[in-house]
Parts: sequence; C-alpha cells; structure tokens
Amino acid sequence: MLLLQTGVGQTFEPMHIHLQTEPFNQHMWQMGWAFGLSALLIAWFISAQAQLVRQKSMQLLLLQLQQGRQEQMLAVATYAANAAHDLATPLQTLGILSDELNEGSRDPEMLLDLHQQIQQCQHIVQQLRLSAQQLRHSEPTVQPLIEVIQQAMQLWLVSRPEITMEMVCDSDDSPCISHDALTWTSALFNILDNAADASLSAQNPLLQLQIQLKQGQLHLQIRDFGNGLSAQELQQLGKKPHHSEQGLGLGQFLANVSLERLGARVTRENAATGGLITRIFYRAKPL
Repeated sequence: MLLLQTGVGQTFEPMHIHLQTEPFNQHMWQMGWAFGLSALLIAWFISAQAQLVRQKSMQLLLLQLQQGRQEQMLAVATYAANAAHDLATPLQTLGILSDELNEGSRDPEMLLDLHQQIQQCQHIVQQLRLSAQQLRHSEPTVQPLIEVIQQAMQLWLVSRPEITMEMVCDSDDSPCISHDALTWTSALFNILDNAADASLSAQNPLLQLQIQLKQGQLHLQIRDFGNGLSAQELQQLGKKPHHSEQGLGLGQFLANVSLERLGARVTRENAATGGLITRIFYRAKPL
C-alpha cells in the first residue's frame, strides 16, 4: 500500500478511501431500486383498492335497487293480502244471502243488502288496483302522520256506520311525517275492523281512540269494548295468522307486519274493565 508522509508525521491512504466508496454507492443504488419498487407496489395497491371500491359501490347500488323492487313487491303483496282479508266478510255474507234467495225469499231489504255487499267487494278490488298503480308509478308522498291517521279514521267510519268512535287528539305540532300513507291506512283499517267486531260481539258498538304527539313521538291507542282475550291468545295475536270464523285470520298479523316495516311498534293488552287495548308507538325519523 502506498503511504504518504506529512510534515507532522501523519499518513493518508487515498486508495483505501476510494475502495470504500464503491460499496456505499452500490448500497445507494439498491436503496433507490427498493424505493422505486415500493412506490410501484404502493401505486398498484392503491389503484387496485380504488377499483375494488368502485366495484363494491356498483354492487351496493344494484343491491339497493333490488331491495327497492323487493319492497315494492312486498307492499303489493301486503295490499293483496289485505284485500283478500277484507273480501272474506262480504263474500261470506253474499253466500248466506244467495242461499236465502235460492230458498225463494224475495225480501227487498235482503236484496238491498246483497247489492251493498257487491258494491263493497267492487270497492275493495278497485282500491287494491289504485294502490298498486300508485305504488308503481308515483314517488312516495311525504305527509304529516297525524293527518294520515285522522284521514284514515274518517274513511273507516264511513265504511262502519254502526260504530261510534270517541277520539281525543293531543299534539304539540312537532314534525312526524309518513312516507307511506297507504300502508298506514291499510294497517289501521285491519286493527279497527277487528276492534269493531269485538265490540259488536259484546253488544257495545263503541271504540275509544287516543292520539298523542309529543317531540316527534306518536302514541296511538285504540280500545274496544269486547270480551278481551286469553293470555295465550294475547301472546300470539299479531305474531302469526290465526284461525278466524269470520275471515281469514290475517288482519292483526298483516297490521303488525306492515307497521313494523314502517318502523312502528305494536303492543296489545286487556283493559282492566274489559276489552282490548292496542297501542302503536312510532318515533319520527330525522329529516
């Protein structure tokens, strides 16, 4: 090795220093290649994740559209089941009247009753058709829920003139809207029909209805004056279809399913002085 002497006795090794720079440069090149490769891998990963996010977003959009179609099909099926339930009573009455007419009776009142029952069946079928068309062709309408309930009560009383209803309404005008007035109306009709039949069976054609709206929370209470239900019947009511001599036994079940789909909760209990109390609770969704 070549050594250089200085005047003060120090030595330098320039060739040795030159040899040490080659591994350092090689190390820097390796670091550069590693950095470039890492950058390419990161760019590829980000691009792949972005593509995956786009695919998942498209799949989510398709699922949302599919869910919307399924909800429409469920609504149409609910309307059809409600129509079948509503048609059961007038059709049964028509059968009885036709049997009496076949026996030779020509009572004018019986013929008038027969005509009214036929008109009621036609009205139910027409309402089913209109509901399906409205669901298929129009956007959901936003309407204050308390107005939907009051309008449903008025329409129902027209169809049941033999029932007297005592209604009390207490509202603080807080926002509580409905996006599906048809479903609310149909469910309430089923509950009211069962309550009216219970009161009539006890020879007391009276219903009591209380509506309370406080801070966006709606409480609806419907009380009939029938004979009430046993503990077993009360536990099963509304949870599954049950046998009914007057109809198909679907009314309370359809009402529960429809209201729960809208986000409401339904409970029932026997009143202390007789009859059944149906309570509906609904909390307004944020606007």
